[in-house]
Amino acid sequence: RNTESMERLGKQMKVLLKNGYLVDPSASAVPELPVSVLLEDGRIAAVGAGLDAGDAEVYDCTGLYIMPGVIDAHTHIGYGSERDLETETKNAVSGGVTSLITYHRKAENYLETVPAFIDKINREAFCNVGIHLGLSTYEQTDQLATYVNEFKIPSFKYFTNYIGAAGVKAGVEIVSDANLIEWMTRIARLGGTLCIHAENQDVIEKRTAIVKAKGEDNLQGWYEARPPICEAEAILRCAYFAAKTGCRFYAVHVTCAESLEVLRMMKRQYPDAQIIVETCPHYLTHTVDSEWGNVGKVNPPLRKQSDVEALWAAIEEGFVSVVASDHVARPLAKKTGSIFSVNAGFPGCATLLPVLLEEGYHKRGLSLNRIAQLCSANPAEIFGMEGRGSVKAGAVADLTVVSLDQVKEVPVEFSNADYNIYQGKKMRGWPVYTFVNGCESRQALYQEKDPVPHGTYVPRTAVK
Repeated sequence: RNTESMERLGKQMKVLLKNGYLVDPSASAVPELPVSVLLEDGRIAAVGAGLDAGDAEVYDCTGLYIMPGVIDAHTHIGYGSERDLETETKNAVSGGVTSLITYHRKAENYLETVPAFIDKINREAFCNVGIHLGLSTYEQTDQLATYVNEFKIPSFKYFTNYIGAAGVKAGVEIVSDANLIEWMTRIARLGGTLCIHAENQDVIEKRTAIVKAKGEDNLQGWYEARPPICEAEAILRCAYFAAKTGCRFYAVHVTCAESLEVLRMMKRQYPDAQIIVETCPHYLTHTVDSEWGNVGKVNPPLRKQSDVEALWAAIEEGFVSVVASDHVARPLAKKTGSIFSVNAGFPGCATLLPVLLEEGYHKRGLSLNRIAQLCSANPAEIFGMEGRGSVKAGAVADLTVVSLDQVKEVPVEFSNADYNIYQGKKMRGWPVYTFVNGCESRQALYQEKDPVPHGTYVPRTAVK
């Protein structure tokens, strides 16, 4: 953390998390005996049984589970309102998220604008925030080394579907297979990661015309306009390019069995290729038959129940490395109307962990250790977030303390989005405390009139 951030955080007291069950992502199970965790100056000072509280502030964690802080590796901050950094990081903290990484994509000179964004993070964020940079212009792709070495941003976003009219609309001018191979080659040399939204725009345009002609203005129509083959073919192409260039390819928001099939095929064919698979909670719980209707529009689309089951199976076997929310604070007013005109995406950061606890742990027997891998240890390792993703002495004091037995309805709170696709649903398993840089931040949201933001910018390291 920089000096300004430290001054804002103020003098940090010692904190003792007493008698909780430790969830270690590297272990096979949670130990039966409780331990205590001592936090000091934003770091984990000690982990063990019978730690002396001394002058530390004590949090009784009896019956609770102490996990490494949840990291939401896929969010979009800035699409809801100018106050997104405040509102959406508050929302994140309420759901046990201690760090998020936002996809920042604008057709601008990042050398001029990113430093100001980092300063804003250090002033306003309630959880820690890292940045993935979206590549839109040739100027940006010429500055990759500066982003990695000076801004400490080693991960980038590329959309295969932003070509032709879709590219013009999105302000993206660089999308072609030739360019993708070039950018992958450059990023590989820098030890970076390319996160790719993979869909085939030719298929989308043809199928969209057919669906509109049929008058299918609903989630089923959106699914048919962007079918699984559209996603799977683009992933296959990107995986092949990644294997040949040596670039780390992070397949964002994988939705369907077809995509899993081609990813498995490419990993078998190229065992040394760095191909990483992410999915999102809504693809694990919702389908084209969702009662939310057009509010459920997202790219790629919600799929079938068979795809939901295929994704859970891939999680259980360890094929999926990360579950992240793809959170965007679209207000409900922008989600009403034709499926072809309403905004895509919806909020999900605060329900990332509760969904994994309810649907994964309680319903499917997914271990807490595996959950901690999916939304903490793995994203920390993949994206170079040193000191995060574990509950070990010396690590950053980002911790999420969970009650497995608490049952409550999903609230709509803090976010600029005035709804949630899980709202009103009862879930079992909720965060009780969220410690950000050693400071308890979740209870403060409810108990303090003017809570202090404890988040900071997260500089990250390239994997070389």
